Amino acid sequence: MLNPPPNVHGGVKGHSNITNARPHKGNKFQFTTDLLNFYPSISAKRVYLTLVRLGFSSHMSRWITKLTTWKHELPQGTPTSHILQILFSETDIKLIELCNNHNITYTRYVDDLTFSSQQDFRPLLNEFLEIIMSTGLKLSYRKTKYKGNQTITGIDVFLHKIDAPDKIKVRSRIEIETNSTIKPITNYLNNILKANKSSK
Repeated sequence: MLNPPPNVHGGVKGHSNITNARPHKGNKFQFTTDLLNFYPSISAKRVYLTLVRLGFSSHMSRWITKLTTWKHELPQGTPTSHILQILFSETDIKLIELCNNHNITYTRYVDDLTFSSQQDFRPLLNEFLEIIMSTGLKLSYRKTKYKGNQTITGIDVFLHKIDAPDKIKVRSRIEIETNSTIKPITNYLNNILKANKSSK
């Protein structure tokens, strides 16, 4: 499987932090967690073994591993760093299956994982954590939260809408009041507001 599931939004053409947050609008219960040191935790050996398991020859897997890793790990911020989408796809599928069985919405934006539902799913949290931690990756417990109306990948998510945080609105107002020729923050704010008119 070379293409990430539709639940994955980070590093995927046509997707963004906005499309990642939008599916959770209207869900009262939200669970968010973050993978700690995601990129450095992916070793060259893991890249190689995953590629072999996906059907690549050992020769091709070695070359892809050499091209995508640095100092025996997956570097962050390089054009090839999105190979992690492939490496995490098996875990994505397990999480999607569990969510589909319990009417839970799941999205992932790089190393930010979000789950939400209209029903309380707290009893399932340990199952989610077991699936994630079975990969050998660690969680940032400081960023692991179970509550409603959270900020998801930089977007405030409520029952009836998504919205930009106040700091984005303030910066947009400054752009407008100073008659800036280029208004990236205002454009970003408008894209968030437009997303409320789009379907899930």
